[in-house]
Order: sequence, then structure tokens, then C-alpha cells
Amino acid sequence: MHKINIDRTLARHRRTPQAFALLAASLVLAILVSLMPVSTWNDPGGEPAEAYDVPAAGAAFVIQTNGPNAAVGLGDWYTATSAGAGAGHHYATINIPCGWPSGQPIDIDLFSPEMNRVSGALNLTEEPAGNYDSTQFELYGPGAAVGPGFASPAPGTGIAGTEVTYLPGAAGVGESWVRFATLSPATCGNYVLRSSVLANDPGNPTGEGNDQNGWRLRVGLDDDADPTNPPPANADDFDGVPGTNDELTSGLVQISFQHDAGATACQTFFEYVDPAQASVTFNDFDFDNNGRVRYYAPSDVYDAAGLTGGTAGTISAASATWNVSNAISRGGDVINNPESGWWRIVTCISNHNQYIEEGQAGVPAYYAQPPTPNLVVTKSDGLTAANAGDALTYNIAIANTATGATAGAATNVVATDTLPSNTTFVGCTIVAPAAGTCIVSAGIVTMTLSGAIAAGGSVSVTLDVTVNAGASVAIQNDVSVAYEDSIGNPFAPVTASDVDIVPTVTPTPTASSTSTPTAPATATDTPSPTSTATGTPVATDTAIVTDTPVATDTPIATDTPVATDTAVATDTPVATDTAVATDTPVATDTAVATDTPVATDTAVASDTPVATDTPVATQTPDTAIATDTPAVPSTPAATDTAVDAETSTATETPAAATSVDGSATPGATANPNGSAAGAVVPPQSSLEGSGPSASTLPNSGTGPSASSLRPIVLAVALMLAAAGAAALEVAARRARSAR
Repeated sequence: MHKINIDRTLARHRRTPQAFALLAASLVLAILVSLMPVSTWNDPGGEPAEAYDVPAAGAAFVIQTNGPNAAVGLGDWYTATSAGAGAGHHYATINIPCGWPSGQPIDIDLFSPEMNRVSGALNLTEEPAGNYDSTQFELYGPGAAVGPGFASPAPGTGIAGTEVTYLPGAAGVGESWVRFATLSPATCGNYVLRSSVLANDPGNPTGEGNDQNGWRLRVGLDDDADPTNPPPANADDFDGVPGTNDELTSGLVQISFQHDAGATACQTFFEYVDPAQASVTFNDFDFDNNGRVRYYAPSDVYDAAGLTGGTAGTISAASATWNVSNAISRGGDVINNPESGWWRIVTCISNHNQYIEEGQAGVPAYYAQPPTPNLVVTKSDGLTAANAGDALTYNIAIANTATGATAGAATNVVATDTLPSNTTFVGCTIVAPAAGTCIVSAGIVTMTLSGAIAAGGSVSVTLDVTVNAGASVAIQNDVSVAYEDSIGNPFAPVTASDVDIVPTVTPTPTASSTSTPTAPATATDTPSPTSTATGTPVATDTAIVTDTPVATDTPIATDTPVATDTAVATDTPVATDTAVATDTPVATDTAVATDTPVATDTAVASDTPVATDTPVATQTPDTAIATDTPAVPSTPAATDTAVDAETSTATETPAAATSVDGSATPGATANPNGSAAGAVVPPQSSLEGSGPSASTLPNSGTGPSASSLRPIVLAVALMLAAAGAAALEVAARRARSAR
């Protein structure tokens, strides 16, 4: 009936398309809502490494510790005492950063640390073999580490009172959280937790040491002293702000995992690769050739299913064997020149399988990425040039640019500055509120910062030096900053440089007195000096004069005349009777200007007859002088350029002249009295360096889930449907009134 009414209304009112469009849109939206998925996107790289629940509730893979007498083929190489096996223990790491408030205690809880006797399915996989065994846990630290070997730290050497033995659970008593230990005060540092299944427990003489015990770990702040209640918010991150150095983390070393969650499942583990490692070896054990593994460097495109990207790994082909070696002795996939940082190892394995996926031997694996810092450094003295005696102050800025849920604080920050050999250290200052020490030795300044640099924070350091006498070319000052995360993983140093140019000073030539000839030169009857000139007066290797008045006597210079920087001629160079000659009538080997005899392009006198190629001198007994031409003074003075007697003006920087042999001679500046002045220093370019650009780590997190958008889209669809229905009703009323 409803369909018939709609059809009739639409048939009568073809001129109301708006109503039809609204109704159609609402129907489309309703269909889309019904098709939207309800799962949420979850990227492990975007979650903080929650210390209070390892592994997290619902994880496909759980921790399982076997007894020493369990067969190694079950999957636990580290605890088995079979030939070739580890004969050791399982260990977990707990890191308490120094930013955690020391007055706040930290509780360590265990879920089902004992072997349970509950019939039916358990939350964790526990597999007894015959009689039930006792289990044991012990805490070591702060400052504890796993190894060397597979049984260190050894039983009985931990924190007093923390070696706890758990008898098998009573029949019918279910699994639960129990309080294992409380750290108060909570001293910062690395702690180690040992897990063992006992073969010889006096309190349980029937135990055989061959059970497989499943358990979980929680580390954090408790607000009610009852471990069975959920922990409070920010239990492992006191202030709730990422990257402030108060985030607790828990890792796993020498651990085997059990998968009993159904069909083949995948788990991503995080492992850190130190910088400058020549190679890295990733290991897995007892995959039974069922599954796959893939390794993702920090910059690789990550696939949580381990199907694409990264580097495909090798899985162990049979029971009780390592990958690659296919034997009980350790093998592994070797990756040369690995990228430094947090690697993802995606492990996918079939159901009901115990195995080991540890990546690097002895390196903790994490279910989520721990807090990660990212430092950048810049350095500048605000100058591009410096001279001897200058005081230079370098400002060094160190910033932590880490962002997002995985942002971490930088710890153990050390800046190393290599002083240039042509400077002298004056002092350095770590600018408040930061603090630390500054030590100089053998030209290297080491600045060690106290505390940590939080994500988004920065520290400034100033370094003062003076430029030594004799410094030349450039002053380059380099700084390198090394740092670690809150766990103690080292990061690749970041660097910055500052370069100042030291101007080069050309030595000033020493001027000598001009000579006075002892005898006047005698001109011929028709002295016809012919100048050899091109478009630009050229300083030739030998001063050539055609038909030049020849002195009958040899003019002898009493001193050594100095060839000035630039020979300046009046409108027409004319020899006088007191021609000045050098000791060997040749200036500097061949009457060549020592610096640069430069003339302007056309030495032409305005309003003055220009000397032709063969100007004829009037007959003068003592001095051959060109007609209508001013005489050259007895001692030609050097100017910047050939100056016209009436209108020419010397330029500031003389151009280079070309000699007869084709070589160019750079210009120089001369003083009016004929002595050479200091050379003009060409402008210098700025070579000041800067530090590397800030590199931020890739941010990842959780996006809005489809289920969270469902109510909004559904509400919009209902509104549109209502509007469409109203429009149809109005149309129907109009139709009835029209009839």
C-alpha cells in the first residue's frame, strides 16, 4: 500500500524532482551505512609501549616458559638442557626512566605465574606434562642486564626478597593477577625479571621440570593496592604526555611464544638496531616450516600481514631447528649495512605452535615501539668573516623534534666541539634552565648535559673563542651531538658546522727613490717618437719606442727607480730630457710594471691634439716635446688609470691590462706619490654552514574507526529522508487542492 501511494504521488507530480532527489539520497546513504565495516585501523607503530600489560590482553601470541626437562622440540631452546640447547632461563626487561617521580612507587604484577589446575580452557596456554611443577620469578637491578650466556643473571642474585616460588595452583582456582613486588622508592634504571619452571623444588617434590607455563607481566602505578582491578589511567606514563621521560617500558629477551588463538596469525615485534652496525642477524626457532617472517627497516613501507615490502626472512624448516642453519645450533638471516632505528619484525605462524622470534640475540623485543627521540642541532656565530684577534661566540641549539604517541625524551646528550687550530678556547656556557659540564682537552670541548631533553624541548650552549694571529683562509668549527633514548639505545650523532672566511691581505711593496740622470739626453734633429698603441694602451714586456730621442750619454740611475703600480701618461707620452731609467735601462727585467700598468681604453685628451702614431717633436736642444702636447713629468706618477690632462678621472678599481705575451695581470691600487698601496680584497662570499635539517620520525597512530562515523552518517540519512517525505506530502496537498 505504501509503495502504491508513492507511485501515484510521483506520477501526478513530475514537476517536483526535489522531493524525489531527497528521497533517493537518503536511501543511498542508508545503504552505505549498512555496508560500512566496523573494524578499526590499528598500527602498532603508533601505540606507546605499554609496560603495564605485556603481552596485551587479546594478543595472539603469549609468553610460555618451559621446564629444563621439556623436549627442545616443543619450541623452547633457551630453557632446555638437551644437547646444544641453551640450558638457561627466560628474561624480561623493565625500564624505569629517571623522569618518573621517585616518590611514586611502581608495582610489578604477574598474571597466572603458577601452573593452574583448572579444568577446561585457560586464558593463557599452560601445558603440564605429568605432575605439576613449581615456577619461580626473581627481579634484578637497577643496572642489570641479560648475559653473558643464557643463564645470567643467575638465580639467587637478585634484589633481596624478590626470588619468589609459586606452587601449582589449587584445584579449581582460576587464573588471576597477583602482586609480585613493589619498588618504593622507584630508582630509575634497567631491571631484569627471570622466569623459570623448577625441576627440583623442595616444596613440590613430585615436580618433574617439564611443564610449559604461560604468564603475563604488568608494570606501573596502582591506586588501590588490588592487582585484580584494572590499573588507573596513565599507570605507565605518570603525566600522560608522551616524550617527557616518565614512560615505563617492558621488553622480552630469550622468550618463547605460544600461538593458540586459532588460524594462522601475525604479530609485529619491535627491535632496535644500533647505528654503525656492519650487519645484523635475525633469528627464529621451531617454526616447523609453517608461517612466514618479514623484516621492515624504519624507512620501509610496513605491511602488518608481512606479505609485501621490507625484506623477506627465512623461517626454520623443521622442529627444534633455527632458521638458515636448519640445526639446533643458531643460524639466522644476515642483513648488511642495516639502517639504524626501530625495525618491525612481522611473524606469522600456524595455530598450536610454540616458537622463538627474537630478531637479534640478546636484544629485547617489544610488542609496541618504545618512546623515540629525534634530535637536530644548529650552530652559528652570526658572522661570515673574521680577522685575527676577533672574539667569536658560537650559539649551539639542540632541539628534540619527536612528535606523536611514540615521541621520547633524549637522554645522555653529549655535544663534542672540535676547535679550529687557528683559534683559542675562551669558555663555554650551558644556558639555563639546562645544566651540565663543559670540559676542554687537546682542542676538543665536551659539553655533557644533565637530565633529558623532552619531546618538543630544546637546549642552548654558547662557545667562545678568539682568532689567533696568522689565521688564514677559513675558520671552520664543527659540533657533533650524541644521545640515547630512555632505555639506553644509542642514536646516530647529529652534526652542524660554522665557517668564517679570513680575508687575505696582500703585502705592500716598499717604495724606493727615483733616479736623477747624470747627463741630459740629446735629441736628434727630428725626434719622431712613434707610440705603439692599440685600442687599449698595453704594457709590453719591453718598452718599444720608434724614432725615440736617444740619449748620447747613458743615463745612470743613482737609485733604483720603482716601477709604479700604474704608469700614468698625459695625453701624449713624451720623453723629457730627464728620462728616468732603471739600473739597467730596463724596469723589472724589461721595463714592465710590477703590479699592473693599466691604462684606460683610450688615453685621449679632450681639447688637446692627440698624438698620431708618429708625432713629430719640435726641435729643442735639450728636450724633445711633441707640439701642443703637455710634457711628461720627470718622474711619472702612478695613478689608477691613464688620466686625461683635462677631463679624465681615475677609476676606483683598475682593469686588468694585457701584456704582449697575452697574459692578464690583475689590477692594483696605487698611492698618488708613486708608492704602491695595499691590494683591494675581493668581496668574500658567505660560507657559514648550518646543521642538518630536522628530521622527524614518521607519525603513526589510530585513525577514526568506521563504527565511530556510523551514528553521524545515519543521522544525516534520517534527516534527508524526513525532508524527502515532507516534500512529498507538500506535493500531494498541492495536487489535491489543484483538483
